[in-house]
Amino acid sequence: MSVIPAMKSSVGKLAQSSTCFMLCDIQERFMPRIHNSKTVLHTAKLLTQVSDVLDIPCVVTEQYPKAFGVTAEACFENKTDFLDRKGLPVEKKKFSMIVNDVEEKLKGWTDVKSIVLFGVEAHICVQQTALDLLERDYAPIGCIFDNSTISYFHVNGECGSCKF
Repeated sequence: MSVIPAMKSSVGKLAQSSTCFMLCDIQERFMPRIHNSKTVLHTAKLLTQVSDVLDIPCVVTEQYPKAFGVTAEACFENKTDFLDRKGLPVEKKKFSMIVNDVEEKLKGWTDVKSIVLFGVEAHICVQQTALDLLERDYAPIGCIFDNSTISYFHVNGECGSCKF
């Protein structure tokens, strides 16, 4: 039996009190290789602003920052202030964002059921994170930034995309 049909009944509207945002690996070194990177950065900034204004938790990860650099400054209105309020980026060396530090944060937010997942490298890191979230009974709802397409997915398998 597939995980997706089992989770289908838990998909609903996002509620501020039960939502967490997760910014996946939007790092300086990747940006020159991302088509329409300005749009990607602008949209990431919009989502971090929403997280801030609505006081929604946000987890930021960086894939091996020694090699790939830190999270792009342009993802935030003010990166230092945002990270002071939301927590420092979590370094990871695997594809999924679900590493020990992130898992501990999620366990601490007992009301969180829906995850707004956004980032680059959608075919690897974002996908692996969504699958790990499904295994843990979260409902990942994503905005995936990858090259020239921003795709949206829901746990029930519905997908859509828009080209920029």
